[in-house]
Parts: sequence; structure tokens; C-alpha cells
Amino acid sequence: MSTSIAAPLSLASYEKQAGRFDESRDENGAIRPHWSTVESTLNRIGPSGLDERSQQIEQLIRENGLTFQVDANQKPSDGNQDFNAPASVVNPLTTGPQSIAAGGTAALPSGVLGSGPLGTGPLEQAGNQRGDGARATPPVDPSRPWQLAALPVAFQEKDWVGLADGLAQRVRVLEAVLDDLLGPQHLVTDRVIPPELVWGNPRFYRVYHRLGRSAKSSENEAATMAKEGMSRRLHVTAFDVVRGDSGRWWVTGDRTRAPSGLGYLLENRIVLSRALPHLHRRANVRRLAPFFESLRGHFRSLAPRARDNPRVALLTPGPGSYREFEDAYLARYLGYTLVQGRDLAVRGERLNLKTLGGLLPIEVLWRHVSDRKCDPLELDPLSMEGCTGLLQTIRGGHVSVVNAIGAAIAEMPALPPVLGRVGEKAARRGDALAERRNLLVRRRRPVPVRFGKPR
Repeated sequence: MSTSIAAPLSLASYEKQAGRFDESRDENGAIRPHWSTVESTLNRIGPSGLDERSQQIEQLIRENGLTFQVDANQKPSDGNQDFNAPASVVNPLTTGPQSIAAGGTAALPSGVLGSGPLGTGPLEQAGNQRGDGARATPPVDPSRPWQLAALPVAFQEKDWVGLADGLAQRVRVLEAVLDDLLGPQHLVTDRVIPPELVWGNPRFYRVYHRLGRSAKSSENEAATMAKEGMSRRLHVTAFDVVRGDSGRWWVTGDRTRAPSGLGYLLENRIVLSRALPHLHRRANVRRLAPFFESLRGHFRSLAPRARDNPRVALLTPGPGSYREFEDAYLARYLGYTLVQGRDLAVRGERLNLKTLGGLLPIEVLWRHVSDRKCDPLELDPLSMEGCTGLLQTIRGGHVSVVNAIGAAIAEMPALPPVLGRVGEKAARRGDALAERRNLLVRRRRPVPVRFGKPR
């Protein structure tokens, strides 16, 4: 009779790659201090306990109806279309220590699944061979269960604060770029940004020019907003980030249009707190409630009128969109009205919600619809997701839209190499930007569109 004892589960049990930054272990292979709570939890529950937690997480996800909607009928984007793709919001509770070196994933076009938050491989577009030699596309269930790893990733407080400060600085620079490209366009006339990057960009429409920058605003008001670092076009921004071999953070993608991920972030935290309650209590996890409360307060401050209790609506593309679950979840959690384009109407340059009792004015519109689909009158005439006349209400200053229409132009891959020069010009003008040394998260130089060595 032989008895086998399972080896204890430890972060030190896997082989550390030489020359690569490891989140949980230092250069000597020792467990980093801020990972000690995770390490002790793994030692206590063992391999079987980790498997049980993983199964519990899958069960909770099924019970909560947490899914990711994939449009299986839409062809992958060629990169020039304004595709709907999930932003990779950096969430330390969605990846394991082995995948954190790639901290985020590039956004993928609808119809394609990739590694990262979903934890799946590419969606096979080709199926079985047909009799005529062509490949038949197999039917695909567009609703996929959300994938969530049982093991969270721990960050040291100073590292997280440093990353947050760098990203906040990057938002201010991107805000300055948008303010210029959609306004006076000094960056184009000064040849900081080549004109063809703007005029030849399929995401740029002439109607975006000075849209949302009210001509009624005084110079003093604009200066006050700049001094306080208030974002005027970018209110919710996400980034794709990776860790370099030295441990430095790099930004590989800016999500300025209508980034997604907040709903999944909230649900991830709830699921993991139930699966690993002991770890959640001991790890000093930063709470999410203050963030969402500040988001509510920020949206209230954007209302042109009735700031005490404005009506905030979340504009969703509707059923079939990858945002379907998240939009419904966020609207319910934040207490906002979930609307589609057909639920809205413009009367007298005011945006209104259609109800059985009449029209109700909307003060703030949080849009999760592509820029070009927001107004079929002035943008895409085939769009069914927006509201006719929305741009005119914005020009009149009667509604605030989050993020501002036209913000997608800041996502162009050719922009990051010039962000440093933009920051320098802004600093010479006295704009309220942090020192350039704080802009620590910069893209790598494109050659011509792929990233090579850091600058």
C-alpha cells in the first residue's frame, strides 16, 4: 500500500524566465512582499482547493448570467473601420501571474476572440470543407461565458499609484491633442502632426470641428478648466498596457471613443470576493465603490441644467452587441436609464426620452455607440443606433455627451510618437500639464506601424 501526498501549491514552484520581469518574484526568485498574502492562500488551499475555486467561479458566472456577446456574422475588421471591440481595461483580478507580463490585450474586431480577458483562442471562421471545395462557416453561439482566472494579481501600492499618475498625465495630453485637432489645429499648421493623418483619417468628420467646445465659454472658464486638469472631451478613458523586461509600463493602445470594461471589472470583483473571501479580506484590496461614486458625481457636474438631480441615460447599441450585458449591468448598478437610439427624440434642440407619459429631457448622455453612428442626419445615414439631430443639441449646449463625439481620432496609431512634442509645446504655453518625466507610459516607435525598440 502506497500513499502519495500532493505537493504544496506555491508561486515559487514554476520556472522563472531569465531576463524577464516577474510580477510575483524578484530577481533572486524570492516571493515579493506584496504577494505574501496570495502565497499563503495558495499554500493553505493547495491544488485541489484552487480547482474548487475555479469551478465555483465558473458556477457563479453562469448563475449571474455573465456573458460576452460576440457578433459571429460580422467579418473581422481590416483595421481601418470603426469596429466595436472590447477595450482592455487593466484589471488586476482577471489574469494570473504568468500572463501579467502582457498586462493587457490589443482590442480585437467583432467576430474574433483572443487570449486575455476571454482566455480563449481565435474564433475559427473556417469550418468543414464543403463539396465544392469552399469552407463552410459553422454556426457559432454569439453568447460566450465570461472567463475569469481564480488567482488575482497583486500590485504594490506605489507601483499602482505611479501607473495611475502616468495614465492621468497621458489623458491630459490626449485631451490637449483633441482640443487642438477639433479646434484651432495648431499642431497641424506647425507640422507637429502631419495633415494627412487628420484629413485622411476615416474617423475624422468635418462636423466634429469645434463640436462640444461651446463658443459661449469664456477664456477665463477655459483657463480654469485647464488649470484644474478637468477633462472636457475625455471623461472615461482606458488603455492597453504591458510590462517591459525592466518592469516599466508601456502603453500599446489608447481607448478614447467609448471604452468598455467597467461592468466586467465590477462583476469580477464580486465573483472573486465570494470565491476567495479570506484572501479578499486580508489583501487590503482597494474598493471600487468610491470610483463609481465619483463617476456619478462627475456626470452630475456635466449637466447643463438641473445638476442636483439630472437625468443621465446610457446609450447602448442594443441586442446583439458585445456591450449588451455590460450596459445593462452598469445602468442598473448606477441607476441610469438604459436607452437605444429609437428611445430618443430631439425637440427644439433638446434631447428627450420617449415615455408613455410624454418626453423627458436628458441632461447627460453616456454613449456606448461609435462616433459615426450617433447621428444619422449628419454622420452615417444608415445608422439605427443614434438619434437624429443629436449633434445640433450638442452645438446648442443643451446636452453633455460622454465621451465627446470625435474623441476616436485620438486612437490613431500614428499619434503616440508625437505625444512628447505635444507635451513640450503645451508646457511652453503654460498649460496645466505635469512634467514630461511623468509621461512614463509611452508607445514604442512604429516601424512603420509595428512597435520596435523604445525611444
